Amino acid sequence: MGRSVLEKAELVDQRKLTAEPCRHASFLADVGRGMARDPKSRHEAITWPRNAESVAPQRIRNGGPVRETVAVMLEQVRAAG
Repeated sequence: MGRSVLEKAELVDQRKLTAEPCRHASFLADVGRGMARDPKSRHEAITWPRNAESVAPQRIRNGGPVRETVAVMLEQVRAAG
């Protein structure tokens, strides 16, 4: 699942999204959330919300879905380790 999310994300021309930082940040965050759902791509998933935060920090830091995804990922790391 995570691989297919990444493959589809790579088809998007992100240069077109840079004019709208909130949309660009939402795209990056959604890709990260999709990748986080798959254990095989979870280690790569964290870079996407991090990049989203650099584009529009006010949207990502206050966003519930991203915060929830990061919290779940942290809990999974703690449980595994």
